[in-house]
Amino acid sequence: MPARTRPTTRIGVLPRADDAPQTGDRPTFRYKREEQTRIVRAAVPQVTVTDDLHKRLAAFKPIVEAVLEEEFDLDSCTEVVLERGLTIMLSDLLGAVEPPVLLASFEQLAAQHPDEVYGFVAETLRTGDAIQREQAKERLGFGFVPSSDE
Repeated sequence: MPARTRPTTRIGVLPRADDAPQTGDRPTFRYKREEQTRIVRAAVPQVTVTDDLHKRLAAFKPIVEAVLEEEFDLDSCTEVVLERGLTIMLSDLLGAVEPPVLLASFEQLAAQHPDEVYGFVAETLRTGDAIQREQAKERLGFGFVPSSDE
């Protein structure tokens, strides 16, 4: 018995450069705004979803637009939904992990990817709250802590 397939729709059907048709056609690009200052050409990867999911995404788009108070095309709306879904799933997965296990995992991640992890921590400290920076200075021994003898 042949396998049954569900009808599918492609989201972001504009091909990546490596997916360009071999008939001499150039790849199609979507334009996206980068840092709200300039427009850049970016190849759009493809994601194939069932027709039912495509209809649900299209129907959900007005909700995303209402919450974010911004209009989106369907590809951008899909990106928002996927990003939020990934964030929630990762949060669900890691939310139940005990802090010492998370800390040990973070330390192992830093050992394997020091530039990325330490760079991230430094940037977070730079952009973080001034009080948190002062507390970090004290914990790391960089802050002046007056003695209580005076």
